[in-house]
Amino acid sequence: MSVVQFPEAKRMVWVCPCGCSSFTLLGDGGAECIACDRPVSEAGAWYETKPEAPKTTEAPFEDIRGDDDTDFARRRARQIAADPDVRLLVSKSEANVRVWCAIATEEDRQWMLRGLDDAREVIVARRLP
Repeated sequence: MSVVQFPEAKRMVWVCPCGCSSFTLLGDGGAECIACDRPVSEAGAWYETKPEAPKTTEAPFEDIRGDDDTDFARRRARQIAADPDVRLLVSKSEANVRVWCAIATEEDRQWMLRGLDDAREVIVARRLP
């Protein structure tokens, strides 16, 4: 009986064309880029070393989806709210909308407004039942 030695597998990283290498894993076995929502099946490439991505001051915008699972979205929102880097919280009750935001400079204000523009795009694009 002979034994075949397989070479050790190289560690590789999948990088989306947008430069991001972080992905949301989906229940159907697929994955989407967390920065641009592009399915990994559409484009991207394997690299031995992650290429240097263009520097940006903008963070990816994450839509908390959870396949319309309200309990999941609430749990995830609580996790996010506990992060010390959180700068905006919005809640809505029957009669009120409550907003808290950490704005100390005009740069903070402009960053927050760009984030709200991103959020608006996600809300407008959301498919309704």
